[in-house]
Formats: sequence, structure tokens, C-alpha cells
Amino acid sequence: TNGCNGQGDWSVYDRQCYSCITNDVPWQTARSSCQQLGADLVTINNAGTQSYLEKLCPNTRHWIGLNNIASENNFVWVKDSTPVSYSNWNSGEPNNSGEEDCVHILEDINKWNDLSCASTNPYICQKPQDIDYCAELPCQNNGTCLDLLNDYNCMCLNGFNGANCTISKLQCVVNV
Repeated sequence: TNGCNGQGDWSVYDRQCYSCITNDVPWQTARSSCQQLGADLVTINNAGTQSYLEKLCPNTRHWIGLNNIASENNFVWVKDSTPVSYSNWNSGEPNNSGEEDCVHILEDINKWNDLSCASTNPYICQKPQDIDYCAELPCQNNGTCLDLLNDYNCMCLNGFNGANCTISKLQCVVNV
């Protein structure tokens, strides 16, 4: 498994899972659909991610998680409301022509454009990659590893305890 559990076709880049969804829907519907998959609309923080997504979802326009719904001319990423540190706007954008509060990637040129949130586009979902901590066999002394979301828990056999079953329980023998 690539650590991208759940429905859909997921690809991994830089410990994040990405999925290109081809349904043409309004921005809010796209966001809700991503959330139902345990994800959110994509955040693009660097040129490497931008380039990866261009190859993953070629030759089509896509909603991304950038918007200025809460505050005009103040674009933030939907997942955590962080401001834009990397951008790839098309020339003359964002122009806010007619209530354009949501952002999509333009077809063929892969530049960003602000657009009415009611317009319809395919979209890209993103979620953190779930690392399989049990793959590294952290549980000692025949303990059983239980894989959790980006964590693990060791179930220790009698005689051992601790996070990785490394602490020996002292057996006390009472002489009668």
C-alpha cells in the first residue's frame, strides 16, 4: 500500500496523497467531496508540487484549495487558512472579475486563475500519507504491532511492557 487508504485513485508525492477527480462540480461541492474522502482541496506550496500535479492531472483545469471567500483580495488555503507563500498566477490574475473568489488551474498552461465558486471544474484532493510504522517492526520480544493512523501501538506478551515491549516485568518468587 502507498499509505493513501480509502476510496479513489491516490498518488504519493512528498508524503502527501493526491487524487485527480474528473467530475465537473462547483468549488464547494468539490471541497465536500474531498472531505468525504478524508482529504481536502489541494494546497500548492512550491514549484515541485505544482510540477508534480501538472503531470498527475494533465491537460485539464482543476479546482485547488485557494480562495478569498472570507476576505476580498486575501487569498488563503482552505485546509488551514494559511496565506499564499508560493503562487503561479496567470498574467493579470487574480482580477476578481465578477465575484471570483475561488481558484483553479487553467487548462494547458497550468497557471492559476480566480473564478466564480459556482463555476464547475474537476478538482484535486490532498491528504497526508499514512506511514506504516509497523513495517519497521518496532515491537520487541514478540510483541504484536497494531498500525494506527500515522502511529502504532505494541501489544506486549506477558513479562514485557513499555511502548515497544522492551521493559521486563520483574517476577517475584516468594519462598514459603
